[in-house]
Amino acid sequence: QLQKTNKILVYAPSNSKPDLRKILAADGVDSSWQLSPAIGSVSLGSSNLSLILGDALERNRKAFGEGSCQTFIGMDCPHLKLSDVVSGFECAASGRAMILPANDGGYVMLSLPAETTAEAFDGIFWSSEKTCQMQIERLKSLGIDTVVGDTYTDLDTPRDIESFYENSKHFEEDCPLTFEVLRKCFEATEEADGEGMATENL
Repeated sequence: QLQKTNKILVYAPSNSKPDLRKILAADGVDSSWQLSPAIGSVSLGSSNLSLILGDALERNRKAFGEGSCQTFIGMDCPHLKLSDVVSGFECAASGRAMILPANDGGYVMLSLPAETTAEAFDGIFWSSEKTCQMQIERLKSLGIDTVVGDTYTDLDTPRDIESFYENSKHFEEDCPLTFEVLRKCFEATEEADGEGMATENL
């Protein structure tokens, strides 16, 4: 369902491209992703997000044509369902936006119709409990109706990741690669903890 889409990973800092290529290659998806450095290429900090997202949107409009819809997906929601991504594409193609809220007040996905410009991100307070609502209101001020989809839990802290892994096994079928990475990480952590305890007991 996503084979005909252009998939672009906006990244920072600019020197992280080789590492990202290795990660994509390890999952066998290197050839299907384009890497695009974020404007400024220093960090993806919340204070820069309006500039970063607006720049990415305009660059994509130039690269793929002003008739192209765009969907922005955060990296902190690996359990995002494919069906929701497809719904976002369909909304955008019909001239509406679609947003998936996060339970902390932000959002994990935003699909935008082709006529949307960088102005869509102006004045948004990022990393705020009001971020999602502000985005909806901003789009409304530009004459863009927004469909609000399901609310997701995003993963911002190590504890969030641990809780997600422990309590969301039903997502394993939808996100097998993500769960395999998490499983290996937690197994390695448990082994390291076990070695530390053995050393302390000597």
